[in-house]
Amino acid sequence: NKITLISDNPIYEPYNVSSEDVLEIWKAVYILQKANAAPVWDMNQLAGMVNNLQEQVSTLKKKLN
Repeated sequence: NKITLISDNPIYEPYNVSSEDVLEIWKAVYILQKANAAPVWDMNQLAGMVNNLQEQVSTLKKKLN
């Protein structure tokens, strides 16, 4: 079995390892970054935000009619 490891640092791409090689799994709770750091978006995040905005616009249009 393989496990996909995803870093909370956007510089690092996800990668797969054998589950036998994993000793611990950690989950990030807080991420600290510089206030002026530009956010890094992936396509899934952007698509989700666009879908959310489309739903909000649709809901607002229905309320106006």
